[in-house]
Parts: sequence; C-alpha cells; structure tokens
Amino acid sequence: MEDNKTQGDGGARAGQPKFSFFSLLDGEVLLLPFFKRQFKLIVLIVVLAILYVSNRYSAQQEQIEIKKLKAELIDARYMSLSRSSELMKESRQSNVQKVLEDNKSEVKASTQPPILLEANEGR
Repeated sequence: MEDNKTQGDGGARAGQPKFSFFSLLDGEVLLLPFFKRQFKLIVLIVVLAILYVSNRYSAQQEQIEIKKLKAELIDARYMSLSRSSELMKESRQSNVQKVLEDNKSEVKASTQPPILLEANEGR
C-alpha cells in the first residue's frame, strides 16, 4: 500500500526532488534529470541572452552618439553660414569704403576704370 502512495504523488520517484515553487527558490530544481540533461543548452541560452542584451545596449549608445553628432553638425553648418554672410557683408566695396573713410585713411577708390594691357607676341 505504501508503494501506491509513493507512486501517486505526481510521479516523483523516491529520493528525487519534485518541481515546486519552494524547490525553485531552494535550487533543488537544478537536480532534476531534465536540467541535468539540458545543462549545456541552458548555459548556451543564458550566454546568448547576455550577448543580445549587451549588443542592444551598445547599439543604443551608438544611436545616441549619432544623434548628438548630427545636432552638432547642424549647429556647425548654421554657424558657418552665419560667418560666411557676415564676411560677405564686411567685404562689400561700399562697406570697405565706409570703413576707410571712418578711419581717415588716405587710400581712395579708383574713379578710372581698369586698363587692359595688350602684349605683343611678335617680338
């Protein structure tokens, strides 16, 4: 009769731990034959999961860095455009003449058009 009770407790054999919440917390579940047979597979799955998480983390960090660098590039382009327009404004002939007059410089703008010199190639 006692043999029937042993077999009627969920199919667990004598001396082997049963799968329960407490055995999961206690670590006895690792002694089950299923876990002993599949140990290498479980280790492989855990290693792959760790690699997946670390790869995803590094990809996210790179995306954050790319976004930051793109914003920096846009700022640099706007700054370059602003500096270029300021330089164009300052280098206009009318502006240069005004600065020369304000500084009381003796340099004056030419009132005569430029003359083209022709070279004689026959000599």
